[in-house]
Order: sequence, then C-alpha cells, then structure tokens
Amino acid sequence: MGSKFCNLNIRGVTRAALAAVKPEFCGYECAEGWLTVTSPLFEWGSTQKYAKELSASLPAPVLSTEYYDDDYVEFALYDSGKLVAKHVPVTYEDLPKKGGNAARFLHTLGLNTMDEPLLKKVFSVTDCEQSVCLLESLFGCPIWGVREEIRRPTKRHAVPLRKP
Repeated sequence: MGSKFCNLNIRGVTRAALAAVKPEFCGYECAEGWLTVTSPLFEWGSTQKYAKELSASLPAPVLSTEYYDDDYVEFALYDSGKLVAKHVPVTYEDLPKKGGNAARFLHTLGLNTMDEPLLKKVFSVTDCEQSVCLLESLFGCPIWGVREEIRRPTKRHAVPLRKP
C-alpha cells in the first residue's frame, strides 16, 4: 500500500482570508504565494467540492489534489466556483485518464505561460508519485502534503541559525 492524501492549494490568499471563510480548515503558508489547506474532512473522492466552494468564496484559484495508494492521482483546478481544468495521469479501475490543459492551468494560476511546453511534458508522465513531484516543482507549491513541523517560519517565529 502507498500513500493517501487530499489537500488544496490556493494561489494568492492568506491564512486570515481562509479563516474568515472556513475557520475549520488548516492553512499553511509553506511556499511564497500559496496557501496549502488540509482538513480531516478531505477524503478521496470528495475533496473537490471544498475546492469549488472555496474558489467561489475567495478571489483565487484552488487546486485540489486527491492521491490514492500510489495508483491514482487527480488534480482539479477551480476558479470562481467552476471547474477550469483537470489532470488525471493514469486510468484506475473505472476512473479514466484525462490529460490536463497546460495553457488553462498556467493561465488560471497566474504562472508563466512560457512554461506550457514543460507542463505538457509533465502531464505526459503516468507515474502518480512523479506527477506530484514534478507539478510541485513547476507550480512552486507543496502538493505532496505538509506537516506542522515543516511550515515555513514567519518573521515572528524565525529562529536565527547562529548568534551574531
């Protein structure tokens, strides 16, 4: 058995904005410009409804990732309460493979559209774990998941590496 996780990554909002809309969700500012959201409510097959809801409530696109047992991963991008794009790199049981629209992903996320050829190559990868790692690198957000102990320190919580 492999890993299982579900999370959301929101481009361009703060934890305060998330807390105002969904105080029961945990938001982590692990990467510049991104808020990674976790919740015990997120389950494989049902996380996208929260992405849709948050994208309607917040002025930002929401990327939903549902990863199941190293056999299946689904990336769904929502904006203004609507599904904008989806990428499923491999067929799993009765769930079909669906190639993502690279231009739509990049445009909606406000990322460099010059990366479209690179994203198309990433979308051609069929290994679920590799897909997650490559998209993390290209998008610059922690899709694989976050843990409380790896959050990026804020200035208030930063600890110097050595004494001056």
